[in-house]
Amino acid sequence: MRTFFLLPLLFAPLGGQDLTVSAGTEWRQASVGRPWMLRLEAKGATGQLAWRIDEGALPPGIHLIDAAMVMLGAQPGAALYGAAAAAGDYPVKLVASDADGREAAGWVSLGVSLLSLKEAVATAQVGQPARWKLEVLDGVAPFTVTPGDEAFLPLGLTLQDGTLSGEAAIAGRFEIPVAVRDAGQNLLKTTVGVIVYGPDSALPPLAVRLRRDGCRVTAEWTPVSDEFEVRAYGGEGETPLEIEVTHRQSGERATGRYPAPGPCPSASPSTEP
Repeated sequence: MRTFFLLPLLFAPLGGQDLTVSAGTEWRQASVGRPWMLRLEAKGATGQLAWRIDEGALPPGIHLIDAAMVMLGAQPGAALYGAAAAAGDYPVKLVASDADGREAAGWVSLGVSLLSLKEAVATAQVGQPARWKLEVLDGVAPFTVTPGDEAFLPLGLTLQDGTLSGEAAIAGRFEIPVAVRDAGQNLLKTTVGVIVYGPDSALPPLAVRLRRDGCRVTAEWTPVSDEFEVRAYGGEGETPLEIEVTHRQSGERATGRYPAPGPCPSASPSTEP
């Protein structure tokens, strides 16, 4: 799926009103020559919103529409929809107005990438080994794939060199931002969905981000409520990292396991006399 991505956006309300709008985040999916849709959102609006393009132009093939008109069962609401016909950068100014006549506006910079992904959704089964290779279409090999700085993966899974692997511990649906580059320095910033199937559980769909520093690996995880406890063990030298989440009331627990980072170098012998 070819992707064009959105640069971070700031929308300023006109006339000092508190109506604000946005058009998603930097990590979005789209395609050149393939269907793509991005919903537009607003906060503080009264009644139905009206949207318009005030300046600039959308990528050829992309249009401002009501999502309910093009997707069966979709909730009504403004969206950008279509199939981009050409790569490039397309700055546009979007304006939203509500039933009280308030308006909010902001510039969006749309960049259409030459790269694409064959598939953007991976599946895994709780307690079963998983391995899924992200396949890049178009562009010039070799490709590099790196998770976004804010990428949190399902407990027990890692993403390295474009391969999702490990053993998922808890069922849930996840979205992972990734950056793909080819040998020609073309860039694709998109998200990969991960669906983990498994039995019903009282445990939350915990997601984890690992940080490596030499022979030590540490972890951060998505917030959980006070009814759960999350603890990490090991993760240094030849000791694997284990992250355990427990339901305090029922005692139900799940553990994500990660390979040991590797032996630490021995301290250099002292040269003092």
